[in-house]
Amino acid sequence: MKRLFAPVMAGMLAFTGSVNSQNLTVAITSPLNRANFDVCSEILITADARIQTGVIKEVVFYRNGTVIATDKTAPYEAKWANVPGGWYSLSAKAKDDASNEALSDTVLIRVGAVSDGDQCVNGEFNCSLSPWRLDQYENAKATIEIIPDLGIGGDPSGAHIAIQDVGNQTWGVQLMQPFKLRAGHTYEVYFTAQSEGRRTSRSRSRWITTPGRATSTGTSPLTRSRITDLTYSIARSTIPRSCSNSSSAGI
Repeated sequence: MKRLFAPVMAGMLAFTGSVNSQNLTVAITSPLNRANFDVCSEILITADARIQTGVIKEVVFYRNGTVIATDKTAPYEAKWANVPGGWYSLSAKAKDDASNEALSDTVLIRVGAVSDGDQCVNGEFNCSLSPWRLDQYENAKATIEIIPDLGIGGDPSGAHIAIQDVGNQTWGVQLMQPFKLRAGHTYEVYFTAQSEGRRTSRSRSRWITTPGRATSTGTSPLTRSRITDLTYSIARSTIPRSCSNSSSAGI
């Protein structure tokens, strides 16, 4: 029996540099906060950067802390194509010729039919694999393919992982996605998978709660340890499904 681990890695991303000053400022002008977009849309992000003394060198655009694009001339904008479903925080950073930096406020947008609290991006594997990553260790060999009409768990699209060699360890093939955790929230992580024999099942939920003001309700089992893996015993393939924040406060 071959086994696939689907770890969910939590990571925090931070910017360095000086904070906004009266001399150098930047703000995202489009899209608006909490704007909605269809899955696989092309999203135009624009920013207004201003400086009183000096020259603006560039404006860098970010989504969930990852660089989308850099624009060195006004009007400052970035085109983001084939955006998969999920919640995204957009921000911009302006730099001047004296190495000063200014950060914009964050703009939150929703792509596709996602709910407040959903943390995984592209949980239905639309448009592309990103930000999922297939890793192979200890001589393991596997490939991943996006299938638009896979139809697992009510979702039209999904990912098919073919394992040619599980390698020397049971954890040799791993599908990963990093995401941020907020203080005082409880998170549920699970996935739905189907083996080559067409047997479909949902994994048991794993729970993690972060230090801070508790916002969870009910009697769900909670732990304060980091989630390291969810495991599904398979023949050749599996499909991770969803990561969600069970807090009523939402994302």
